[in-house]
Amino acid sequence: MEADYSLKEKESEKKKKEIKFKDKHYLERKLSKYLPKILEINLIAKELKKNVSLNAKLTYTFKEGIDFSKNDLNNTEDDRTKFKILIQVMNREYGYVFYWEVSKFSNRYYVIKDILERYFETNELPKLTKEEDPFWDPPEPHLIGQSFLKLMSLAYVLDYSCELALVGEKGACGCLNVKVIPTDEKGEKNLSNEMEEKGEYVDDPNELLEKRFDFNIAIENGILPENICTDVYAEYSLNVDGGNKKTFQTNIVRRLFDF
Repeated sequence: MEADYSLKEKESEKKKKEIKFKDKHYLERKLSKYLPKILEINLIAKELKKNVSLNAKLTYTFKEGIDFSKNDLNNTEDDRTKFKILIQVMNREYGYVFYWEVSKFSNRYYVIKDILERYFETNELPKLTKEEDPFWDPPEPHLIGQSFLKLMSLAYVLDYSCELALVGEKGACGCLNVKVIPTDEKGEKNLSNEMEEKGEYVDDPNELLEKRFDFNIAIENGILPENICTDVYAEYSLNVDGGNKKTFQTNIVRRLFDF
């Protein structure tokens, strides 16, 4: 039995290395394709007197289907994340940072080159509105960081408070203090406190099966980098209705501590 387990472990490790090699090769080919174009656009921006610079950024998100309540926590970062290339556009004229998918960059690449051709033909810098400027986009939400919250306390109708560490592109980037509260249908009563006062407890979570269950997730406060702590909102996903994922979003707040 031990020999069989060791063989499966080696095969699994070999498969992981193969996938990692393919992913690395794919990213290298992508970068080799876009880096020369990024350099070219930076030179064109200078020619057009635009205070703009572009860089390639390697970002990652957590893969779908990772169960952080089980052994997936023991997986390596490479097992739990997927990488992609984004083009960071530092537009100092408008005071914004934009992130383009490579498909958007490919489209803007040709638009920018057309503007350069017009400049060479007329010897006059084109006068562009925001909407016509290929270096401008309407401000879009940018992912600051991600975290995962276990809801196991709800199986026993218990409220739960914790500090969630947020992980972003460059590692730790802040935290949120979150409270999960089992409630009545109106969301007004804390059922955990009510049951404690009555001396009632849930011994077996199976008692709650096939019954309606309501709860609130409250973000009480948190800490984020100072330069991105305005116009913030949180987005979270839950498995509902037989395992289907549903995403919720809080209101946009001007300051982080207004959550």
